Order: sequence, then C-alpha cells, then structure tokens
Amino acid sequence: MKPNKEELERYYRTHESERLIFRNLEEADIDRWIPFFKDEEALAYVGMLSGPFKGLSNPERAKAWITKSINRRKNGMFGQLAVTEKETGLFLGLGGIIYREEPEAYGEWEVAYSLLPEARGFGYATELARYFRDWAFANSRVESVVSFVHINNVASQRVTEKNDMHVDKELEFFEMPCKLNRVKREK
Repeated sequence: MKPNKEELERYYRTHESERLIFRNLEEADIDRWIPFFKDEEALAYVGMLSGPFKGLSNPERAKAWITKSINRRKNGMFGQLAVTEKETGLFLGLGGIIYREEPEAYGEWEVAYSLLPEARGFGYATELARYFRDWAFANSRVESVVSFVHINNVASQRVTEKNDMHVDKELEFFEMPCKLNRVKREK
C-alpha cells in the first residue's frame, strides 16, 4: 500500500536508534557514497551490475542512487535515508524503507540498507533493519514488511533472521536471484 501523507511526514524526520542517526539524503552525500562501489561483491548483491547501472562509472552510480532516493521523497514515496554513527557523525551508508513499485514487488514496503565496507560487521545492519521494521508497524497501516536478499548474500540473510523475517519465496529481482523475506505485524 502506498504511504499516505502522515506516514511520509513521520518518515522524513530525523530518526535515532541506539547508535545510529537516520537523516534525509542530500546531494553532498554523493561523494560520501562513492567508496561503496569499490566492493564488486556488494554491487552484485544490490543490482548495481545490471539494468541501467551496468555501464556506469562508480561516481555515476553513486549519483544515480542518491538522486533516485531524493526523487522518491520529492515524489511522495519512501526512499533510503543517510545512516550516520551517532557518536562520531561518520557517514556509514544508506538505509530505511523503500516503497516498491516494480511488478514483482508492487506495493511492498522494503526494509533496505547498504553500508560502506568499513561499517560492516558491527551490527549496524541489524540495528537499522530492526529500527525500521518496528517503525513501520508503529507508524503505518502495513501488515508486513519485506527485505529482498541476493541468494548468495549470507550476511544479509542473517540480518533478516535476526529481524524475525522468514523466507516467503525466491524470485528474480533486478536481474538477481533473491529471497523475499517477510515479517508480519503481530496481532
């Protein structure tokens, strides 16, 4: 279901979890995001080696990704937010909820994240995913949230499990073999 005006207003405020701050993306984040694209394995897990992103340089990919999320906000949809470390202010990556309009996922609210290589392995992905799972159920009408995970991305699959998600089905998403993980609202 599409987010309504109130849900969007609540989402595009600054949020905080125990160690993280989530804020709206800005064009200055493009340069901060370029290092993500040096990790070829991660690119394969997030659809950056397929479709319109296949032939782009790393700076072009960073600009396309950040711009797409900024445009989602401008167009009244959920998009990823900047993730920073609360203690240091260090930019760690992107995360939040994406409203999916692709045919194989139409109407789903995806808890999504991508972290810079130096930010991985500290539990930030689990903290972020749990925060936005809980936020969605406390601040919206959705009955479930999902996460798409490349079938070879073992680390992100563990994050979904820690987030009480279960594999709903396998499918191709952005030209990638993925597991669609889902958690339903507690009754």
